[in-house]
This record gives sequence, C-alpha cells and structure tokens, in this order.
Amino acid sequence: MMNRSSLKWISIGLAIAMLVAFGIPAIDRIVSKNGNEFYSYDASHPELVAARLSALSSLDHFQQMLETSEQAKEFAVSVRVFTERGGYESVWLENVRFPDRGTVAGTISHDTLNRLKGGLSKGSYVVSSRQDVDDWSYRDGGRLRGNFSLRALMDLEEEAVQNSILADLHKDPVPDDN
Repeated sequence: MMNRSSLKWISIGLAIAMLVAFGIPAIDRIVSKNGNEFYSYDASHPELVAARLSALSSLDHFQQMLETSEQAKEFAVSVRVFTERGGYESVWLENVRFPDRGTVAGTISHDTLNRLKGGLSKGSYVVSSRQDVDDWSYRDGGRLRGNFSLRALMDLEEEAVQNSILADLHKDPVPDDN
C-alpha cells in the first residue's frame, strides 16, 4: 500500500496528465464530483506522446526494479482502460505485477472521473496489455522515478506547485545505469 505522499503525487500526475478522453481538442481543467482536479487532453498532445513513448521504452527497467529491488518501493503503473462512453481513461494501478511477458496487472488506486467498462472502479483488479501502459512510477531513495507525463505537463501548474513536485522527483526518471 502506498503512503499519502506518494498517492498525492500520483494523484497530481493523474490530475495533470493521465485522464484521456477521445475528442477533447485542448487541455482543459475539470473538477470531479469529489472535488479532485483533472486535466483532460487530446491523446495526440506532442509532449504526452513523447512521455508515453519514454515510459514504454523503459518499462523493462520498471519491471526489473519491481522484481529485484529491495530499496525501491511504491510501484505504480498507469494503463488505458475503456470508458462506457467509448473513450479511455488512464488509471494508476498499485500492487503491480507482470503475470506474463505481454501483460501488466494491479488494482486501481484512485477514483475515476468516467464510468469504466465492466464496472471497474477504485480497488478493481485490472490486467492490461503492456502496450496500454501510459506511465510508471516508483519511489527510489525517497524520491520518485518515472512519472514521464507529470514531467511533461508540469509547467501547466503555478511555480510553487512546480517546485513542490520537483522536490519529490528524481532529476532523471530512469537511473543512468539503465
């Protein structure tokens, strides 16, 4: 189980970069029923495409750390899940594992903005293709690795929020030795 600080930053990452719905042409701020702020955006936003490609290209590193590291903790992965309206929403999974070479699985760690297909919601167990991964994150030495989407869209936030986020992120999303 993740601590409150990690969930806070994962929620910010989700709020900034991980809600995806088809047909939204710009980045818009949305406030959900429970008061959480999210950003919705077009999935082809150039910075997010680059962030997703970085996450996918380093997913083997994430899996290796998950399976072998004794120091790293609070592993989470963001995957695309279809909504009842035909689009998709990126959701963060905790209790992550890789059942086989082509899939990643875990439980949804937060409330969702949209109704998800199959009645999925916070706490639901999800098995997804590795190709549906949007981002990943883990805590290493007290600071977060990964979070490519958060890094890509961080400048949407005010300077004080940016500084707070930067204080919790490693300078490099993936260690140099990988």
